[in-house]
Parts: sequence; C-alpha cells; structure tokens
Amino acid sequence: MSKNNKHLTPPSAENIFMNLKADISLGLLHPRERLIEAELVERFNSHRPAVREALAMLTKLGLVVHVPNKGASVAELNVNEVTKIFEIRIELESLAASWITLPLSKAAIDELEQILKKHSSAIDNNDYREIFRLDVLFHSQINVHCGNNHLEEMIDLMSDRGLLARWSVQMTPKFLKERLKEHEDILNAIRTCDQERLITIMRAHNTIGLDWFIKSIRESRTVELSRVRDMTT
Repeated sequence: MSKNNKHLTPPSAENIFMNLKADISLGLLHPRERLIEAELVERFNSHRPAVREALAMLTKLGLVVHVPNKGASVAELNVNEVTKIFEIRIELESLAASWITLPLSKAAIDELEQILKKHSSAIDNNDYREIFRLDVLFHSQINVHCGNNHLEEMIDLMSDRGLLARWSVQMTPKFLKERLKEHEDILNAIRTCDQERLITIMRAHNTIGLDWFIKSIRESRTVELSRVRDMTT
C-alpha cells in the first residue's frame, strides 16, 4: 500500500471484485492475462487478503482461473460455451418477464426511467464503465419484480458468466444507442402492461446481445492472431 495513502481506508474485497469484473467485461483485462496479487495491491492501494478474496469471488463466477505455479489469470470462453450460457439466460429472463405482476408501481417505473436517463447521459459522455453498470442495473431492477429470488440469482449467475464475452468490440455509438432503444421499448411494454410484448422484446433483446457477443469473441480472436503473426514475422 502506498505510504502517501496509508491513512485512507483501503477498498474492500467487494470493491476490488466489482472493478475487476468491469475490467473483464470491457476488455481491459484479456483472456489468459495474469492477475498478479502484488500489482493488484498496488493498483487498488489495498492489501493481499482483500485482493485474494476478490480473486476468489471472480473464480467462483468462472471469470478467473488458477493455474498451478502461475497464479490467477482471466478465464476464456469459446463461442460454443458463450452460446450455451446465453441460451440459458434468454430462457430464464423471458420466464422472469412472464412472472412479473403488472402494473408495476409508479415508484418502480420512475426508477427504471431514471436508469435510462443516466444510461443515455453515459453514452453521450462515452462513460463505458457507467454504461456497463446501468445496463446490468436496468435488467436486475426488472427481474426483481418476478417474485422469485432463486430465479433472480440464476439470471445474475448467467449474466456474470457471460461477461467473458467482452463488450470491447461492441462499444460503438450505433450499438450502444440501439441497446438503449431496446431498453426503452422494454419499459414501454411495462408501462402499457403488455406482458406478451414484454416477453417478446426481452427475448429479442437478449438474442441480439448473444449475436454481438459472439461477434466480439471472433473479432478479438482475429486481432489476437494478427498480433501473434506480427510478432513472429
């Protein structure tokens, strides 16, 4: 820990975990990239127990793997694994949409509206961490109304597992605005109490997400192969 900041309260394992999870999703940490404890302690101005706990949390989610004699590194998913994860998430989140009791309260709808306003502002400001956070928050604030906490936990697990299909290739203005528009359509279906439309839009929204995630894996792999070729020629 830096001597200049030793008087500050070090970040918790949860804080380190959330930051590293976002880094993985945004492509700032790459598949097979090593996560060295000493470097993470320095980066987060923290201590080893908190870093180790954060890495253990990421490992439990399948986002990090431990290799004997090498330590922790970012896990890697292939297209087949990503497809399986998203097929499960599509079915679970569609089920959650069918279990929501409409109409939602005005407070619940107002909260979703505020999330979308912040999401739009984050897109305008190119704040990718905030875009990622609000995208996840929008879905979780809808799923919480399905009335089944076990279903919510299963959706969250599949969502976290899918983070290895990185967003980095998708961070184009076109993609981000289309995704926000889909969220607005979901909210409109909730406002009008059109449950069938809600289910249809949610399923289509997640299916489009799967297509983009597969694209991101293939494109990132193409870039990686090109980099390897450049290094060997």
